[in-house]
Amino acid sequence: MKRILIVGLVILVTAGLLIAILLFVANRKTNNSEQNVENAPVVEEEKVEPFPDDLDRDGILDVEEEKLGTSNKEFDTDGDGLSDKIEIEVLGTDPTNPDTDGDGFADGYEVLKGFNPKGEGNI
Repeated sequence: MKRILIVGLVILVTAGLLIAILLFVANRKTNNSEQNVENAPVVEEEKVEPFPDDLDRDGILDVEEEKLGTSNKEFDTDGDGLSDKIEIEVLGTDPTNPDTDGDGFADGYEVLKGFNPKGEGNI
């Protein structure tokens, strides 16, 4: 009989200690997360326009597009699949004409297939 009481008492004490440890750990995690929120720096949001002078984000400033006759709302004014900047700075094609050489194929298609968009032959 004494043996059963001692075993029961040991089980109760062990269970009590286990519950106390679990509650301590859970409470500690809660306190740490509250402290982190309280100590976190306050960040003020600032609205920034990433491309204030280039609405269509084609790499050509809106002022320059007005001079060139290209659209500041479309990165590909003529819709041929090439950006205005690529047509002007790399290929030398007309960014306002989808078929610079007039052969019936759009400049973007010709470049994609390896042909010269400014005339006969390959690039």
